[in-house]
Amino acid sequence: WSEETIAFNLDNAKTPKEKRSGYSVVQVQLENRGKIFFIRMKKQFKKEVDKSTRSGTGRREKWRYFDDMQAICGHRDNITPTVLLESSKDNDHSDHSEGESTNDTESCEIETLSTSRKPKKTKLEKSLKLLCDSFKEATEMEMKQQQKIEEERHKREMEFQWKLRQLEMKRRRKERQHELSVL
Repeated sequence: WSEETIAFNLDNAKTPKEKRSGYSVVQVQLENRGKIFFIRMKKQFKKEVDKSTRSGTGRREKWRYFDDMQAICGHRDNITPTVLLESSKDNDHSDHSEGESTNDTESCEIETLSTSRKPKKTKLEKSLKLLCDSFKEATEMEMKQQQKIEEERHKREMEFQWKLRQLEMKRRRKERQHELSVL
């Protein structure tokens, strides 16, 4: 919808219902623009906060909306996390900074977080796994049946060859007996 069509619809609206629908279109467009604008502002604020916490950036000019966005979004966890998993900053309360030096080896427990968790499978992954498993089972069953059929065919062929040899042997015996009886 362009501005001319909205103005045209509002000017030519005959009933309050038509005017309401025209204004509702304007309201939806303004809400969408406001949401998109605020999302962009939050992203820019996050970038500015990240830039200011990096070392080696030197003195920089503040973003002109930084203070306003700090008041709105500065307390959120995505900007200032409540818990740090790891920090490269030195601990101010170090035992060695007090001037005491101990040569004793103390055992310190290091707390580690397990980061090797497997991500939760999605419905698509579960469905694909189920489909693959059923396909694999069907293939294995078909292979077993095919192998069984092949074994039976081989067995029948061997029996047939054995019977042919038996018949051939009987025929030769009869021929020999016939030759012997003729002589």
